[in-house]
Amino acid sequence: MLTFGSLVAFLVDLYSKGIISKEDTDGLELRSDFETVVKLLDLVTQRKGIGKILGEGFEGVINEIGRNCEKYACLIKGTDVDFDARVTLGVEAFTAVVNPRPSNDMPIGGLTVAKGRKGDFFQKVVTRTGYVPDEARERVFAPPGFDLGRLAAHYENWASVLNIMGICFRVQVSGLYDVNTCAELYSMATGIRKDSKEILEAGERVHTLYKAANVREGFSRKDDKFPEKWFEPLRRPDKGTELTLKDYFETKSVTREDCEKMLDAYYEEKGWNVEKGVPTAQKLRKLKLDDVANDLESLGLI
Repeated sequence: MLTFGSLVAFLVDLYSKGIISKEDTDGLELRSDFETVVKLLDLVTQRKGIGKILGEGFEGVINEIGRNCEKYACLIKGTDVDFDARVTLGVEAFTAVVNPRPSNDMPIGGLTVAKGRKGDFFQKVVTRTGYVPDEARERVFAPPGFDLGRLAAHYENWASVLNIMGICFRVQVSGLYDVNTCAELYSMATGIRKDSKEILEAGERVHTLYKAANVREGFSRKDDKFPEKWFEPLRRPDKGTELTLKDYFETKSVTREDCEKMLDAYYEEKGWNVEKGVPTAQKLRKLKLDDVANDLESLGLI
């Protein structure tokens, strides 16, 4: 459902820019309205005309149309995004950029989905949950509320803990837990005693291994890219306004350079190689992933 909606928006955008015409759409005029969506959906299910191309997804549309149209697609690692950073640039949108799995916003907890929350809200929630170590708090909770790259680095570890514990990380559920509770539950269920520090390290180990698997296949910082579309205004026909890329608290506009600095902070907070955007051998060995470090070193990837 989400991908189809993104595809329709992509096609309408190409049509409005004159990149494609009625010759490409079998005479169908493309608009951002209900009738267009229904017609295109019908063509896709029947694999007729433009619907046959749409049925192949973004890659199929881009390959078939050509004309450098891929630069107008809002994609991360080849897949459409769930959250548009022009609406809210928070951990959900940011982690979609850095996630090894294409455009998957791993910690879809709802922490920053809605705008309007103040800096003290995040300090309160994160402090109670306990997934940001005391030594990192000053770096993470920077004015006007938090450093997005650094917060995301710890948020991913917490999301990994919730994942391996089988706990939904939507805030309505995950908000009932904290690292101490998770450590106690794990210890009681397995008989293997773990404290909060060890359970967070387990979450970090999981996510780092997850990343390392893709590094072995050639992924690096070059793949953690913000879609070009995010740097263009997003029109809201319903309100006659435009949304542009701003920080969560809307204190300033966010440029490409700002995004690169966010990535720098994220990799640095992870303890990874900032230039390459990958875990270092030292970090892998610290997490008891010596065999992974040896493997990636032998391949010249770290």
